[in-house]
Amino acid sequence: MKIKIKKKVFLINSPNIIEDFLDSVAEDDDLNEDKIPYWSELWPSSLMLGKFILTHPHIFREKRCLDLGCGLGLVSMALKLSQAIVYSQDIMFESLVFLKNNFSKNKIPYPVCIQGDWRYPCFKKNSLDIIVASDVLYERRFHVPILTFINYTLKQSGAVYITTPKREGAWDFFKKATSYNLTSYLIKKNSIYLNKITTQIYLWKFIPTNVLSLS
Repeated sequence: MKIKIKKKVFLINSPNIIEDFLDSVAEDDDLNEDKIPYWSELWPSSLMLGKFILTHPHIFREKRCLDLGCGLGLVSMALKLSQAIVYSQDIMFESLVFLKNNFSKNKIPYPVCIQGDWRYPCFKKNSLDIIVASDVLYERRFHVPILTFINYTLKQSGAVYITTPKREGAWDFFKKATSYNLTSYLIKKNSIYLNKITTQIYLWKFIPTNVLSLS
């Protein structure tokens, strides 16, 4: 798959295995939702976040940036091209294999790859300048672990950028954010066309409460 963002064309290798995975699970199987390979498809939220990063590289340059739930690596590649110090984390090892393959295809130096669960932070407290994530708010049960992760790892001067469609449950995240010392701002919304479908995507910025936002 070829994806063009601004003037950069990215080559993305994707296994597209979600439907086959779900078809293989019998109704009476105990489905572990953590194992559903959401990482295996490119989502519209990634395109919007990647475009924002490449449009504003000065925000990310030389910053310690984490791509949380990195999937196939499009957002991580945009961060690398913006000269950020990039950490790419996903719970699935297979995701990181495809991510590294996509970095190789695009001749972009590898980020630091981490197989990790956002419920168990593997970063030091207040060690990250920026956290980015695309389409991670699809389950309400993830909201508190993500907010706890952000609250623990983000610097007081840091920022979080999240892209998401307006799906059921996602907006609850913003209500909960205030309890974790985070103030949210809607930066923009755009219609993203991917795989013959147009999806409205929202880009949100979060900063620790009482920190003035200038960007």
